[in-house]
Amino acid sequence: MPGLRSGAAEHSTPLKPRAFAASVVEGQGGDAAGGAAAVGPGPGECSLAEATLAEASGVLADARLQTSELLGIADRAVAMWRGRCWAAEAAAAQAQEEAGHQTVRAEAAVAELQGGWAAVAAAKQELGSALAAQQEALGGATEAAAAQASQLSSSTQQCQVLRERAEEAERQLAAQAEQLSNSQASLRASQQESDAMRAVHAVELERLRTQLTDSWQAQAATEARLQASDARAGAAEAAVQRAQQAIDAGQREALQAAQRMHALEDEAERCAGVMQNTSSQG
Repeated sequence: MPGLRSGAAEHSTPLKPRAFAASVVEGQGGDAAGGAAAVGPGPGECSLAEATLAEASGVLADARLQTSELLGIADRAVAMWRGRCWAAEAAAAQAQEEAGHQTVRAEAAVAELQGGWAAVAAAKQELGSALAAQQEALGGATEAAAAQASQLSSSTQQCQVLRERAEEAERQLAAQAEQLSNSQASLRASQQESDAMRAVHAVELERLRTQLTDSWQAQAATEARLQASDARAGAAEAAVQRAQQAIDAGQREALQAAQRMHALEDEAERCAGVMQNTSSQG
């Protein structure tokens, strides 16, 4: 039937949202791969999204396969129903043709025998039985066709349910693709913020390194000045020690000189006393 053929073509045509979701996921996967190469492994959301997409693709493939099988069964049922209808129509035509022949023979018999109404009645009864049998056969074929039509309607409903499930899976894929895109955008924003903070930290570290280098240089200069001051202090202390030693030696020499002077004074007084005694005696 044309309606079923068009329905089968509609079911077998890929849906545009699926192609859109697949292209979006493929593009996002490329971005994720580039981001992973530049940033490093993420928290695992890409792996979960890819597994969900693979599972949804398997479900869609199974749904398409079941839809194709159901449409094939429906086509075969319609073809069988058509064959039975044609057979019933051919049998009815044959029965009508045979009834016509029997009517002609009956009329000829009536015309020829003039009184063979019993034979004609028997022929009519036989014709009625044949027609009843043909009608019964036609009624059975009609019931079978109705059963096939009911089965076809059930198959169509199942196809509709499968199609709704496929559309729901496509919507879920689109939502997951959007979520993955948002996650990647957030990851890129975090990476940019981290790069900016890293640059600021690098500048601050370089400034601290410069300050530390200057501090080390200033400390080295200060230590050199302290060492020079220590050397000068040591030299001054040695000079003071030498001066103190010289002062001590001078004091000792002065004491010795004073002692000699006292000795000379005593000697002079003694000589004066001796001379005075000598002069008084002379």
